Formats: sequence, structure tokens, C-alpha cells
Amino acid sequence: VHNPMEMHATIAEWTADDKLKLFDKNQGVNNVQRTFAKLFNIPVENIEVISEFVGGGFGSGLRVWPHALACIMAAKQVKRPVKLMLTRPQMFHSVGYRPASWQKIKLAANADGKFIGIHHQAKNGTSVYENFNEGITRVTRLIYNFDNLKAEAATVPLNLSTPTWMRGPGDCTGDFAIESAIDELSYKLNIDPVALRMKNLALEKNPETGLPWSTNYINECIEKGAKMMNWQERKAAHSQTVEGDWNIGYGMAVGAWNAGRGNASAGIQMQKDGTITVQTAMTDIGTGTGISMQNIAHESTGISKSKIKIELGNSNLPPAPSQGGSNGLSSIGGAVVAAVNALKLKIAEHAALQ
Repeated sequence: VHNPMEMHATIAEWTADDKLKLFDKNQGVNNVQRTFAKLFNIPVENIEVISEFVGGGFGSGLRVWPHALACIMAAKQVKRPVKLMLTRPQMFHSVGYRPASWQKIKLAANADGKFIGIHHQAKNGTSVYENFNEGITRVTRLIYNFDNLKAEAATVPLNLSTPTWMRGPGDCTGDFAIESAIDELSYKLNIDPVALRMKNLALEKNPETGLPWSTNYINECIEKGAKMMNWQERKAAHSQTVEGDWNIGYGMAVGAWNAGRGNASAGIQMQKDGTITVQTAMTDIGTGTGISMQNIAHESTGISKSKIKIELGNSNLPPAPSQGGSNGLSSIGGAVVAAVNALKLKIAEHAALQ
């Protein structure tokens, strides 16, 4: 169990009876803006949310939590800005966490190591007031070809706060169980763990949808990893290398995560000296979103990076989706390119009038 280095904090100020300014740790300022506009029944544009740089999100900033609401209500009551910061112990239960899970896997293969079938059962804890399903069995249908597959998932209501999507939610949890089972099978069949996985990878089509992959290089990834770690020198049987009281060994596993993107927008302002400012409401949770936007703008315009400024993480800027699920840059990157193309067209139109 772990959480981000930066703890959650909120500063709320009512600049008028129906206008709110909010500095808040989150992974999506537009989501926070919409949520509180609905709760307080005020226009969305009357709420400004600022979250430019975040010291780690881990999924905890994808939702709006009660402490932010309490801060806003307190500011309304005392008629002055209020700051609220969670303690480290509160971070473990007040802003979500990866839920505990129970899993059971039955895995079958023929003597050659070809997978015949899998039965993956999973349960995860949730709160008694909200049903949070982590999606643990999704990865079962993502990496390997199984002639027969059955996946079952359930939740267990507990007297705990609600979990959240945390660092590869579901897939990370489920993958641990699946890869552990495949490792056990490799020893039963006396087949190298790398060879067993390579034999069963779904490289051509998504096993669940049947649609062809646009790209899939898991096999090359495994081959390169095996070469880099001198896999061929690994002793096949376990407990063969001992250092003092420790058995020393190493193994391998395969993981996967869906690639996605959402609607995003960006804007560009150009000054007389040729300096441009690229703007978006998307925050940077430590993944380098701002620097990446600068690089994209540089490659698209040829303008020196020293003349490219970035403004992000403010709900007054062009709207963008929350930063999470590894789809931040894939969403905003295209928006930056579109904004650059619009700028080029405007400059060309202006030049044509001269």
C-alpha cells in the first residue's frame, strides 16, 4: 500500500457569492470544475480550478473527494480563503487506494505448452455505500490466446472508504495472478517460462474483440529483455543459487495496458517577438506533459524551445480530459498539432494580405 509523495491539499476562495477560485491537487481541473458547479448550482465558468503541477497522482486525483468540498464550505462560512491539507495517515483512506483482492486461477495446456483454457475468478473490496469494481480480469482477455476462457468478477462490501483507480488499476492486480500461474505451469511442463509465453501470445488480434492490433511488439520486448538479462544463463530449477540465508533467482512476466485517448483542446498565442505560448487545461502529474507539449510545438513549428512557453492546469484554458490511464499526452498531443496548424494558416492568411 502506498500513495503519492505530495499529499492532497485545497485552497478555496469565494471571490463573489457565486464565484469560486480553487487551488486543488487533482488530475483534471475540468472535472473538478463541473462537479462543484453542479453541487453549488452555479455556472461552470464561475469556477476557476488551478492544478498546474502535481507531485504524483497515482489515480487519487481522478475523483473529487470530501475534503475539497469541506474546504469550499468552510470558505463560504467564514467569508475568507481557507486552506485544507490532509495528513499522511489520511492519505491511506481519504483519497482512495488499491483495493484488496482475492483471486483463483485454473490454467490448462497440452504437453507442448499450448494453452487450452483458463478460468479466472476475482473479488475486490469496496465500500458499503459505493460499488467499485477494479476490473481485475480484463487483462486475462488481453495478452494470450486461450481456446476456452471464463472470467468472473465480484465485489465485497466492507466498512471501509471507497477504493479508486490506482496505478494500472485492475490489470496490475490480475496480471500478478495470471503470470504466477503461468510460471507454475512452466515448471509442471518443464518448459522455459519465456518459451511458454512466446508460444501463446496473441500477436495478431485482440483476443477479446477479434480486431487486429495496430501494433504489437510484446514478443520483441520479451526477446530483448531476455537478452539483456542473460536469460540463457539462468538456472532452470529454483533454489540453485544460494547466498547466505537467501535463495537467489530471477524470472519474468508479461504485462499490458490499453492505449487510449480522449477529446482535448489546446490554444496558441504568438507575440511580436516570435515567442509562442501553448495552452491547455490539462495538468502535469509528473509525466512531463508540459515539456512534451513544448517538444511537439518545437517540432511542428521549428521555433526554438527557448521561445516556446507552456501554460496548463487552469480551467480557464482550453478544456482537456483528466491526466490518467496513460492517455494524457496521446490526447493533448494531437490538439497541440492542430493548434499549430491553425496558427500557420492564420500567419499565411495575414502574410497574403501584405
